[in-house]
Amino acid sequence: DTQSRSSAASDVYKRQVLESADIIIEVLDARDPLSCRNKELEAQILGMPGDKKIILVLNKIDLVPTNVAEAWLTYFRREFATVPVSYTHLRAHETGRNL
Repeated sequence: DTQSRSSAASDVYKRQVLESADIIIEVLDARDPLSCRNKELEAQILGMPGDKKIILVLNKIDLVPTNVAEAWLTYFRREFATVPVSYTHLRAHETGRNL
């Protein structure tokens, strides 16, 4: 069926993209990062040939308490480089305003 062929083509394309990439960025929502993390994909990436790196981006970090943000960063940095991102602070930097 058409949907199955489309899904198979998408899987092949995804694999080609991942195989050609040196660095993969996985974006996690800081409010519930474990629910949006894809450990199966991470394992697939790490099992591919080459020295692939995964960088986790903990997005919306400004929406969780500081102690929770620090705990998540500590937890994820045990496995991969992890970067906190706050859209509020990015917008303030771009516009030159303090939000």
